[in-house]
Amino acid sequence: MRRIESDQIKRFLFRVLRIIGRHSFLFFLVFVFFGLVFGGVLFYQYYLLVEKIEPEIAGKQIYFQEEIYLEILEEWKKQEKKFKEVDSKTYLNPFLETREKVSTLSDDVPLVESKAEDERDIKNLFEFYTTKGEDLPFLRERARIWEEKGLGIIEEYQGFYFQNLRLLKELTTTPD
Repeated sequence: MRRIESDQIKRFLFRVLRIIGRHSFLFFLVFVFFGLVFGGVLFYQYYLLVEKIEPEIAGKQIYFQEEIYLEILEEWKKQEKKFKEVDSKTYLNPFLETREKVSTLSDDVPLVESKAEDERDIKNLFEFYTTKGEDLPFLRERARIWEEKGLGIIEEYQGFYFQNLRLLKELTTTPD
């Protein structure tokens, strides 16, 4: 077997490049022709042929499952409702000095035992205002009453159970 030397390879490549350089216009036309043919084949295969052949659908058809969709929608509505409830909730200000008073109020507030005109026990603010023939005031209005009665500042009143009991006790013991 004959062995190819590196000098022979160099001489061959040098000759090929010299021929291409001498006939550069001819090689340019040949390369353009091959480029057009290659582009035409690709165009035919991936554009024209695809339009003629109907694609086959592999696998089974996908069906819309309305029950699962409705369950997901219901879950999203529940979560959205929770998010809206969190936005409307007000929290205690941790930097107020009266916060310590609020946390200790629940221990020393006794249940209010006052009798209404119809001789039944009033256990909460709703019953107190209903016996007077009024609607229960909104939280902000009760907070204003809380401050007027000297029980604390408006920001500290959050409508907690022990705060409502203390406000009820104050409302029933002091005349309007």
